[in-house]
Amino acid sequence: MKKSSRPVAEQFCKAVLYRAMIHNAKMLKGKAKWP
Repeated sequence: MKKSSRPVAEQFCKAVLYRAMIHNAKMLKGKAKWP
């Protein structure tokens, strides 16, 4: 069970980090529009 559940947790962490990166990119673009 542990071997099968670990990849899922890793995918979840990667998905969260990916979404955070996209959110940060949008925030940076928004700030770039307002110098």
